[in-house]
Amino acid sequence: PDAQVLRTALSDDRHQPLHQWPDESAPSGNRRVERALPELADGTYHFELSTGTQRTVRRFRLQT
Repeated sequence: PDAQVLRTALSDDRHQPLHQWPDESAPSGNRRVERALPELADGTYHFELSTGTQRTVRRFRLQT
C-alpha cells in the first residue's frame, strides 16, 4: 500500500464521539497502531481506524 494518513477515534456504544487522536502519517507497508485510552468508565466502546480509502470500526468492552 501507498503512504497514507491514519485517523483514529473512539466512540461510545451509541457511536457518539468521545475522543480523537491526532492524524498520523504512515509510510507504505505493514503498520502497528497503538493508542493510549483516555480515562473511561467500564463499558462498551468503538475504536475507529480510517484512511482516505478505508474505514474499520471495532467494538470492545473495557472492564477494569
